[in-house]
Amino acid sequence: MNNEVKIYAVDDNEDWLDSIQWLFKSVGKEVEVFNSAQLFFEQYDPAQAGCLILDVRIPGMSGLQLQKALEGRDRNLRIIFLSGHATVSTAVSAMKAGAVDFLEKPVDDQVLLDKVQEVQDELMQNLEKIGRTADLEQRLKALTIREQEVLQQLLAGHSSKVIAQNLHVSTRTIETHRGNILNKTGVPSVVELLAKVKNLV
Repeated sequence: MNNEVKIYAVDDNEDWLDSIQWLFKSVGKEVEVFNSAQLFFEQYDPAQAGCLILDVRIPGMSGLQLQKALEGRDRNLRIIFLSGHATVSTAVSAMKAGAVDFLEKPVDDQVLLDKVQEVQDELMQNLEKIGRTADLEQRLKALTIREQEVLQQLLAGHSSKVIAQNLHVSTRTIETHRGNILNKTGVPSVVELLAKVKNLV
């Protein structure tokens, strides 16, 4: 997954797409635009985190139909719906299906900028968490078989003395293994490491 959160906009109104690009460019952000939902669906990479600004009423595949089509493959995509003609039931359906927000056109520029920023911040936090998890998993794989055995015993709540008895080695040897485990995982304490490892399960 790319470590960035892209901004997309889908609308059949070319002038509106131009204005959206100009708006976000004014605050240093790029927007990738599409004039049809079908085109976005065909080109969107599910592995890419993104915020989609989506009009409800688009010729061909509608905004709601696109949202439905993306179900199950858009874990890293957040949708902000825009519409000048939507009914309450349409808005409710979109929100129930997971939309971040449903804004009426013409939308206030600052409101839209703030909402997209919130989405980007949330997704970046998710990406960073995923990155930390993947890094820890890689570090755990670097443990020796004996260190993995000691870690499993620690996860079971056993003290160094009990682990030493279970593995038929000295307590000093177990303490050495504990130190090696912390060094390899880059975690400062056994308590913190155990909490992180349990979260992986």
